[in-house]
Amino acid sequence: MKPPFASVALPALAVIAVLLTAPLTTALAGASACNKASPLTVYVVRHAERDEDGSDDPGLSHAGRARAHALADTLADVAIDVVYTTQLRRTINTAAPLVTRQQPEAHIWPVESGQAEQHVASLADILCDRHSDQTVLVVGHSNTAPQLVSALTGQPEAEISEREYDHLYQVRLKPDDPAQVLRARYGEANRPGFKVAWEGALRHFHHGDVRGRADLQHFSGRPDVIAVGPVGELDGEVTAIDGRWFITRMRDGKPVTTDETGIHAGFLVWADVPAWRDPVEIDATVSSHRELEMLIADLADANGLDTDTPFPFRVQAVASALDWHVLAPPRDGQEQGGHLDSAFKQRLEQVEVELVGFFSRHHAGVFTHRNSWAHIHVILPDGHAGHVDAIELAAGARLMLPR
Repeated sequence: MKPPFASVALPALAVIAVLLTAPLTTALAGASACNKASPLTVYVVRHAERDEDGSDDPGLSHAGRARAHALADTLADVAIDVVYTTQLRRTINTAAPLVTRQQPEAHIWPVESGQAEQHVASLADILCDRHSDQTVLVVGHSNTAPQLVSALTGQPEAEISEREYDHLYQVRLKPDDPAQVLRARYGEANRPGFKVAWEGALRHFHHGDVRGRADLQHFSGRPDVIAVGPVGELDGEVTAIDGRWFITRMRDGKPVTTDETGIHAGFLVWADVPAWRDPVEIDATVSSHRELEMLIADLADANGLDTDTPFPFRVQAVASALDWHVLAPPRDGQEQGGHLDSAFKQRLEQVEVELVGFFSRHHAGVFTHRNSWAHIHVILPDGHAGHVDAIELAAGARLMLPR
């Protein structure tokens, strides 16, 4: 068996550094939390990119699976004795290629929602008490990974953002000596990019639960946000692009649009997109909502986006035909059936539009409709906005995809 990383000769350390995609940085921390133990080396990573499939316990996306193999490659010359993950699939799957290759002991140390600090403290105790003279890999989460480094060293550690998956920490602990922390990056470098998130679900509305869930005030001061959804209690539509909010509701039988954010959306899907790619011109006409979805999928794939992961998009075009609606609560005395019974509905022809939407093959009932890959809103020249039911586009539409 190869010796632990902490005891290999300096040239071996250089080999590992070459495998990393960013330079190693070293910091001397305070007194080790394990100052009564024998030497211990702990590698700490966050899980790789997860699959945005809408489930409570997603596995890894295509990019995440590639990163898991990159982790096994990066640590190929390190003899890992023990691996700890949480009970969640994304951590287990991140460690899997290394575990398969090296066959270390593998343990699950569960973490419960809201119990990150307790999880980290107990895991740090286990590492110090049970794994002297060993090299351990811990695969955690964006909050628990830096917290564990801090618990082991006794010093604060910078947080990991939700968009970062490539941090690799090596903590070296020796009795009565300051802890040493090596910080590196591995695998493909994370791009600034975007991350789609949501609160609530479309299926709730379809089943009659129309209460407001997502507080729009939480998005104050976010200039890059794009979002779509309905206002709670069937009281209109929510659309946002580049941090500009279009809250369109029916008042006295007419659409009224404001930028008021002191309301709750019934459900909301959003992303912060700091940069958009150059527009892609669509030479042909588009004859239906479904054709537009398929075209977006093809162009996104051609431009390197993972179409198994949700992403936002925008389209500037002339709509040959547009059917759109704005939700409205039941009128006095009206019995509410479906959520569209009281909605304002309109058909327009030959109108300039900006479409704002989210694409996903895997979120039907969450933020896309059944048998649909895209939830699309429209912003009209008069400033009103609403939900697209059907659309046909003239040739020359311009599709914008996120970087």
